[in-house]
Amino acid sequence: MMALLVLTVMLLYIGLAGGCCKICDTAPRPAQVQSRGNSGVGMAKYGPKAQEKVRESMEELKKGELKSGKSGKKVTNPKQAVAIGLSKARKEGAKVPRKKSK
Repeated sequence: MMALLVLTVMLLYIGLAGGCCKICDTAPRPAQVQSRGNSGVGMAKYGPKAQEKVRESMEELKKGELKSGKSGKKVTNPKQAVAIGLSKARKEGAKVPRKKSK
């Protein structure tokens, strides 16, 4: 019994038996470690004007004043408020990534 315990501890120590749980078993992959491309320098995806428009649309949402496009219905979903803010920023020429096509 003691020999089995010692063997298990030794295998755990050198990494052959795996970790104590699934999280410990998986080592980070190179793609997970380096997530900012080859250059290593992270660029901001959204410019300050875009951030300002999204902030304004979120404030309007919280006040209950944000309306959707043609229908004019009141917006209640925060994700939709962000989308409206980014759309307004795009129209003003702010730095915003392209909309993803389906």
